[in-house]
Amino acid sequence: ECFMAWGEYMEIREEEKREEEHERVKGELAEEFAKTKEELEAAATREKDRHLETCRRAVGRMQHIQLAKAFDWLAEAVMGKRERREMSQRVVQRMLHTGLAAAFDCFVEGVEQLRAHRETVARAVVRWRSPLLSECFMAWGQYMEIR
Repeated sequence: ECFMAWGEYMEIREEEKREEEHERVKGELAEEFAKTKEELEAAATREKDRHLETCRRAVGRMQHIQLAKAFDWLAEAVMGKRERREMSQRVVQRMLHTGLAAAFDCFVEGVEQLRAHRETVARAVVRWRSPLLSECFMAWGQYMEIR
């Protein structure tokens, strides 16, 4: 009976050892599983962060491109407006210059007419003052015709 009790005790003890070994292996597997799960979660988090950073950079590039296009459009619009303004100013200046040039030409013509009229009047006055000179000139003209 003692031997049987000892045999039962050994079976119970072996069963307990198997359960302990089972629990130990189960714990190790649980720890390994938890560690692997944490590593996978960390890797997933890193991958998610990497994707987010890639997306953030892509969106930043797209925004930069849009801003560059908007700035280029604005610069072209401003340059076009400036060119149109300069062109219209040149046209107006040309029109004003043409008017001023015509007015100046009229003024010059009037001054020239006034000078010619003064010369004519001066000659007439000289003839009236000294008819002798006029008579001599006429005589010289007749002499030249005869000769």
